[in-house]
Amino acid sequence: MAEFITFKRWLLKNPDQVAAVVALVRDAIVPHYKKLPGCLKLGLLHIEGTNAYLATQHWVSKAVYEETFASPAYVSWCEEYEPALERWSALMTFEEEWETEDCLGTENAVTASTYLQAALTYIQEHSLQRATIDWPTVLAATWQRAAAAQQPSDTYPAIEFALQQLNDGHSFFRPPAKTQAIQTGAEDSRNRPPTGRLLEPGIAYLYVPDFMGSAAAAMDYARTLQQIIAELDATGPLGWIVDLTDNTGGNAFPMLVGLGPLFDAEAIGAFLDASYGTLVWRYVDGQCIIGPGVCLALDPPVVQLQHRPAPIAVLTGPATSSSGEVVAIAFRGQARTRSFGQPSEGLSTANESFTLSDGAEIMLTIAVCADRTGQRYGAAVRPAVMVEGSPQALRTAACEWLRGVLGA
Repeated sequence: MAEFITFKRWLLKNPDQVAAVVALVRDAIVPHYKKLPGCLKLGLLHIEGTNAYLATQHWVSKAVYEETFASPAYVSWCEEYEPALERWSALMTFEEEWETEDCLGTENAVTASTYLQAALTYIQEHSLQRATIDWPTVLAATWQRAAAAQQPSDTYPAIEFALQQLNDGHSFFRPPAKTQAIQTGAEDSRNRPPTGRLLEPGIAYLYVPDFMGSAAAAMDYARTLQQIIAELDATGPLGWIVDLTDNTGGNAFPMLVGLGPLFDAEAIGAFLDASYGTLVWRYVDGQCIIGPGVCLALDPPVVQLQHRPAPIAVLTGPATSSSGEVVAIAFRGQARTRSFGQPSEGLSTANESFTLSDGAEIMLTIAVCADRTGQRYGAAVRPAVMVEGSPQALRTAACEWLRGVLGA
C-alpha cells in the first residue's frame, strides 16, 4: 500500500513570526491531525533562501485519505480545527499545492513499534470507553505482549488484547486479508439475500438478514429489498412484518436504505458520543445519511409506498445484533409500529473503522445508538411484547396484533 503525501507551499507574511508558526504547528495543528485516522504525520519544511515553507501531510494511502475527508466525523473535526486554521491564515499566504504517492510503498518502513503506537493512539483517543480505562496498566500490558515483535503483523495479538480491555463487547481487529476480501467482494457470496412474501391476505412479511460485503453488494442488497417491498406493496397489504431475528449485524446502511420506503419520517435515529456529538440517521429518497454524510445512495427510481402509513410489526431475538439492532431502533417511535420477540444481543453501539498502514482495520466502538425520540440504548433492545417459542409463534403474535390494529 503506497503512502500518500500532500504538499502545500506557503509564504510567511512576516519573517519575524517563524517562532509563532512553529509553535502553532507543534501545539495545535499536529495534535489535532492526530485525531484523523490514517494520518501518519505532518511536516513543515523551510525552503532555503526564501520566506516559503512546505507543509506536508503523510497518509497511509490515498484511499484512506479520501475516506477520512468524506466521513461524517470530518465535519465536526473541521469545526474544532477552525480557530487554529484562522491563526495559520493570519501568519501564512497560500501559494500552490500538489500530491504524490510513494512508488516503493511504505510497508517495510513501518516498524512494529510505530504500528502498535498508531493503533493504540486510535483506541485511546476515540474509544467510547476511553474515560473509564486504566490506561497506564492497559498500555504496559499491551506493550509487554509485543516485546518480541519484529514487524507490524507480530503486534496483532497485542492490539486484540488492548481492544478486549475496553470491555465494550463490540470492538475488534480485522487483519488485512479479511479487509481486502470484504472490499473486493471475495466474501459477497456468503451473504443471504433479503426475501419477502404474503403471510396471509393483507399482511406482508420481510426477512432482513445480516450483511457484510463490497460496495456493489451493498447496493444490490438495498435494491433487492426495495424491489421486494414494491412487489408486495402492489398487492395492497395493510400491514407489514419486518423480521430481524436472524440479523447478526454487519453494514447497516443497505438495510436502512432497503427498508427506507417503510419509514414514516426522515430522521430515524442517531449515534451519540461526547466527542462526535449527535449524528442523526436519515433516510431521504433512497439515501442513508449519517450526520452530514451520505453513506449509501440508490440510483433513481426509488420505491414509494402506495399505502402509507401502514402498521408494522418488528421481530427481534437474541441473535439480533449490532446493525440488526440499529434497524430495530430505527423503527422505535414510529406511529403504529410495535416490536415482538426476545431482547437483542446488546451491541446497540456504533463501530468506526480506523485503517492501519498495512490495510488492517480497528473496528472501534465510538458511540451508542438512540432512537428518534432521544431514547439511548447501548445494551439489549427489548421488544414491547415478549414472545416465547418458535419463529412461527412469533409471526403468529405479530399477525394477531396487526389484525387487531386493522380491525379485522
